[in-house]
Amino acid sequence: MIYGKKERFYVCSACVFKFSNLDVDRTCSNCFACTGCEIYICPSCGEEVVIKPMKPMTKSKNS
Repeated sequence: MIYGKKERFYVCSACVFKFSNLDVDRTCSNCFACTGCEIYICPSCGEEVVIKPMKPMTKSKNS
């Protein structure tokens, strides 16, 4: 169990398998565009389950 993290349950849209966010790893590579996306791999079928999609990057005012 991961302390300090609230448990949430999600359902895979491909195979309808229900899983907890505490039972699977988040697929995040800490990319340069980190916008707080939340994507998991379904432990049953291996499909991506997108909970919070990546936000489009915006240009900074200093560019």
